[in-house]
Amino acid sequence: MLIADDDPDLCELLTAVLTRSGCAVLTFPSGSDLFAYVTSWTLDPKRLRKPDVIIVDVRMPGFASLEVLRGANSDAGKLPFVVMSAHDDPQTRRLAEKLDALAFLRKPIHSGELLAVVHAASETRL
Repeated sequence: MLIADDDPDLCELLTAVLTRSGCAVLTFPSGSDLFAYVTSWTLDPKRLRKPDVIIVDVRMPGFASLEVLRGANSDAGKLPFVVMSAHDDPQTRRLAEKLDALAFLRKPIHSGELLAVVHAASETRL
């Protein structure tokens, strides 16, 4: 799992929830850091494992997360991702759906909802 959010406390909390359920997690503090990782994966997919799910905050410093995912999906095939936001903006929700987001989670995120989405996404990859 990849998590990108500029809130270190939230990253720590989501990492704890996901690792307790058996997931390996990498976190990124900005859209640009996530973009750099995803770009390196697209350039050398044998070196880095394709993420099961990318969980991204909509509003972060650096690249806008939906733009990162738009670029990554055009370069690497579809990468499964979940969008999270403290703002339930209909326009952002529609864009996430258009980019084939697995889910749009409103902050604060409930661990049960997060785990259900992540496990469903993992099972579709099998």
